[in-house]
Amino acid sequence: MTARSQTFLVALAVTIYCAWSAHDLVGSWSHTPFNRLGWLAFLIWLLPLLREAGRRNIEPLPALLWIALACSLIGTIGEQNFICYFGFSLALAALPHWPFLSRLLWLAASVSWMTIFGYAMQRASVSGGTVMMLRLLAAAGAVSLILFLTRRKLPAQT
Repeated sequence: MTARSQTFLVALAVTIYCAWSAHDLVGSWSHTPFNRLGWLAFLIWLLPLLREAGRRNIEPLPALLWIALACSLIGTIGEQNFICYFGFSLALAALPHWPFLSRLLWLAASVSWMTIFGYAMQRASVSGGTVMMLRLLAAAGAVSLILFLTRRKLPAQT
């Protein structure tokens, strides 16, 4: 087994653990009015990662995986779900081989699918329907920017 495949397997294990620690997202997305369509924002947010996986451009960043694992463990022990969600987004952001700015923007956009987005909008007295639209717009806008920044240039045709 090569070092690259070992790194990938470790990254996969960390990502699965972080996903498990954030498992209550599904219930929150289906039962909380201000978090509805969070699942759709999550799927939109995942599009750049799925594109990179299709291109086989996955090269895990070990330091980010360690931070993701630490966040998930701390969030689980302290029963702070938003820290678990952040750990999950860090684990996913550790996977693609992107420049720092693209990875940072994509990580910041992860807030669009987290429950903290709905709670913040609720405290700001934004209506539930508006929150859903803002959530989807935030995810789609950020993903469009990430897809643009990480596009591959086609070779010039002669």
